[in-house]
Amino acid sequence: MSATAQTAKIRLLAGNSIFTVPERVAVEEGIFERHGVEIVTDADWDQRNHVIKDAEKDPLKLFEGRRSDTFNMCEWGVLHRIEHSERDVRIVYLRPAVVAQALVTLDPAIQEPHDLANVPVGINESTGQHFTTIKLLEGALGREQIKLEHGGGPAELLEHVHKRTFGAVALMEPFLSLALKQGAHVLGSFFYRGAQAFATDVSVDAQRAFIAAVNEAVDRINADPDAYRGHITVAAGGALAPEELSSDYYRFVHAQPYSRERFANQYSWLEEWNLVEGGRSYEQIIDPSAFATA
Repeated sequence: MSATAQTAKIRLLAGNSIFTVPERVAVEEGIFERHGVEIVTDADWDQRNHVIKDAEKDPLKLFEGRRSDTFNMCEWGVLHRIEHSERDVRIVYLRPAVVAQALVTLDPAIQEPHDLANVPVGINESTGQHFTTIKLLEGALGREQIKLEHGGGPAELLEHVHKRTFGAVALMEPFLSLALKQGAHVLGSFFYRGAQAFATDVSVDAQRAFIAAVNEAVDRINADPDAYRGHITVAAGGALAPEELSSDYYRFVHAQPYSRERFANQYSWLEEWNLVEGGRSYEQIIDPSAFATA
């Protein structure tokens, strides 16, 4: 058990996306409990869809309604959410899942990002796919040449690959491996981590215990990655076997603090694209206290 004097109760949303695998492992294998954290979840992990369509089960609404104490999203999502949250909330760490968003297509005439000038690219709007696709394309195209269109969640985007609704779409695992299995090719990829935010009424000691448990789960996953591939492929609804999942487009690492330098770079870039309101300081968005040494 961690150094916390009492068991900390933290409400956590279950989920079957690649970003929640370490938390899921920590719950299922009793790691949180050993670190003095009692996790209260809202559902079984496999029962929550990869893309939540029920507005009443939206993780941010559940957080605002105090039915969860923490959430993780892409950096844009977390930064934007903190700007608009009615709760006092801060980013505490960069989440352990390092995941690639990749542009894929079935069109043989499209072989690199340069070929997407003024060509519609399908994304899941207002998600990590959105801002990582901008970052991937702006190195090859002028801003006026980048044409992004909302195509729904990953399953819908995969359908668009086959319909060729867009020149390319952005996908992550397990739908990326599924697209490659079905004949698509990759035009480029952009790895990103995202961030974990906690309500400020979760104590620093509880945050530290939570982080220690997640890091132990990461070590367990990395020691036997094949044993946990099914936790990722479950989001594909049986269309991809665990052994068909590529290991090239994701990895798990220990949680790390969100640095002042990273905040300055990311937040100013998001401001340039009008993706955040801006004007917030590092202290208003980030709390690195859980990583402070005595």
